Amino acid sequence: MVDTAALKPALHARCRQWVKERIRSTELAIAGTRAAANDDTKSSAGDKHEVARAMAHQELEKQEVILRNLDLMRLALERIDPDVPQTQPVPGALVRTDLGLFYIAVGLGRLVVDGQEYWVISKDAPLANAMKDAPPGGVAFFNGKAYRMLGIG
Repeated sequence: MVDTAALKPALHARCRQWVKERIRSTELAIAGTRAAANDDTKSSAGDKHEVARAMAHQELEKQEVILRNLDLMRLALERIDPDVPQTQPVPGALVRTDLGLFYIAVGLGRLVVDGQEYWVISKDAPLANAMKDAPPGGVAFFNGKAYRMLGIG
């Protein structure tokens, strides 16, 4: 039996750490891209300069979108109290199925905490929606698989 009261805070902290690390690395990438673009504008001329500048601008826009999405994840995680027990597959719930453990929070994918594998999924993920539609103790069907709901905490 999974002790969700003890696991959820550690899992939640690991999710917050993951997002914080990605925010930090994305901010560094943005700074690096800006510095490279500034160096390039000082040393280039003509068409080559314009192409390099446009590519740097596109990369910067892409990184800024990633940073905004990570910030939204950070805010979503801040709104979840992992100490609150859940009875439904909603944000903050740890759902135990016969096919794995799923923490409904933000879409991070696979995380391992203390040697245990978890799938951290968004409340809007298709699997989370299938779990919401399943009766308590029932089966959620997603992507050709049946997920037997063994517990929610």
